Amino acid sequence: MNLKPLLIAVIVLALLSGITWFATRPPAPANAADDRTGESVVPADQVAVATRVTIAEGGKTVELVRGDDQAWRVASYYDLPADFPKLTRLVSQLTEAKIDRFVTADPERAKRLGFDGTQIVFRGADAAAAPLFSLELGRTAESGGRFIRRAGETRSYLAKLSLWLDTESKSWADSALVSIKPADITKVEFTFPDAPPLALARKDKDAPFAPEPAREGWKLKTSALDSQLDTLTALRFKDTAAPDNPDAADAGKHARTVTLTTFDNRTLALTMGRRPAVSKPAAPETTDTVAASGTAAPTEPKTEEIPAGPVYIQIADTKTDSPVAALMQKRAVEIYDYSFTGLPASPDALLEKEEPAAK
Repeated sequence: MNLKPLLIAVIVLALLSGITWFATRPPAPANAADDRTGESVVPADQVAVATRVTIAEGGKTVELVRGDDQAWRVASYYDLPADFPKLTRLVSQLTEAKIDRFVTADPERAKRLGFDGTQIVFRGADAAAAPLFSLELGRTAESGGRFIRRAGETRSYLAKLSLWLDTESKSWADSALVSIKPADITKVEFTFPDAPPLALARKDKDAPFAPEPAREGWKLKTSALDSQLDTLTALRFKDTAAPDNPDAADAGKHARTVTLTTFDNRTLALTMGRRPAVSKPAAPETTDTVAASGTAAPTEPKTEEIPAGPVYIQIADTKTDSPVAALMQKRAVEIYDYSFTGLPASPDALLEKEEPAAK
């Protein structure tokens, strides 16, 4: 038998089969051409040159801007200094997290991944230019991690990322109001509601504080002063309000001042106060109200207790370029109540009589 024609036929069939397979082969996996598995969620080199960061979620937007002085400020909250460690933590989370796997490039399937406008955008100095990097965040996966995609792309990925975004601009501001430490202080002066001021001073950091001028027969309660200095040098704002806020105006009428002087002659005058609690006659019950309740008109006048107002502070800083000096020009600053209620009520809270020497 002549096998040659049969062999030729087999070869032709094999070639035709190969051509058919090539023409009808399934497409390559969608992630083969652009597999980002193992890459950082956000490239560190692009973040490093960013001068503007925008965080958006749920209709709220935080905008952080780095100025010519390289300091970050919260542009969306009165340009206050930003909490730089908080920003650093966010950037570290994004640059250290890795893409775990490709999920989909199908827009319909991507709708189930929770992309709802939550976004982090890094921009350069030219705010009008295209972003350096823009990341959209979807929901957290049931197995852990979070769905992500680059803005403007359809390709979605799952990243090993656990991230909570804070979109309250106020909470991105550095809330610290005093930038000195107890060890920096050479003199502190307290004012009191019903007593003359008390000044306490020391010559150097290793010397004890003592009344100035000296008060014979009295000595300092060291632990009481240490507690005061720890509190005063750790003051933080709770909230801010418009400069003409009525509560802030009332607070100024009932204020006390503590003045801190440092060894390098910087002075901070901390003036804090609040509207005191008051009792006032309550509005009398109307005839209709009494009749409806079936009770007789009260014989004793009722009073209404109005609680004390919030505590506001004004800080006069001889370092005129300090961030707190700029803040005081822009906003009325509310602080936590204990900072004010914990102030010594009289010199006796800081001084005690010396025991007479034994004979």
